[in-house]
Amino acid sequence: MEQVHDRQGRVIRPGARVWVLDDTAQAGEVRRVIPGYRGDRYALVAVIVDGAKAGKAERLVRAAEVEVVEEGVTRQA
Repeated sequence: MEQVHDRQGRVIRPGARVWVLDDTAQAGEVRRVIPGYRGDRYALVAVIVDGAKAGKAERLVRAAEVEVVEEGVTRQA
């Protein structure tokens, strides 16, 4: 299976903690990764966002719009 990378070059895997870097700046966990047909530019990531209501928790975002969170690192807005 083709690997998909975030904007920092880290591999995005199911179960990884990520920040969604759009206007919402939400944190969440990767549910699944959908490789693009032309590499990372068109790859998609399904993210379960923290604190979302049931039934609306999963977001589908471009891999270029997420950043994998390293253990022990917090992000400040």
